[in-house]
Amino acid sequence: MKISPLYLIITFLLSALIYGCEDNIIPGLQEKLIKADKITIYFFDEGTNTVSDPDKIVTIEQKQDINTLINSISGESSPEYKCGYNGSIEFFNDNKSIFVTEFNFENDCAHFVFRYNKEMFSKKMEESGIRLLKEYFSRTHKKG
Repeated sequence: MKISPLYLIITFLLSALIYGCEDNIIPGLQEKLIKADKITIYFFDEGTNTVSDPDKIVTIEQKQDINTLINSISGESSPEYKCGYNGSIEFFNDNKSIFVTEFNFENDCAHFVFRYNKEMFSKKMEESGIRLLKEYFSRTHKKG
């Protein structure tokens, strides 16, 4: 079977159009975030975007946990969920804030929302990030 050069050109152009439209910010974002030496997680009061209890603020300097959160920002865009946010994460390098994202770690709504290069993005959260954030959340929300 002989394939027409026109067919190849059309296939290439359609592929470039389809895949070229997907934002591929993850490599640049990861390059920026890999410099983070500390993160602060702010777990919001239920139903708000505020933190009233200082015990609901967690600072992490373990590089493994920082990298887990960085790598849990998927390249896949998420739908525009209407489920609110569990908190926000601020990434630091040498005590200077370099990036902030809000997040929801509920299984059916897990995603990050953030501004990057002057644009807003909503990216799905990988399972590793869901597990880690739920672990820190449970540590800060122990009844007792």
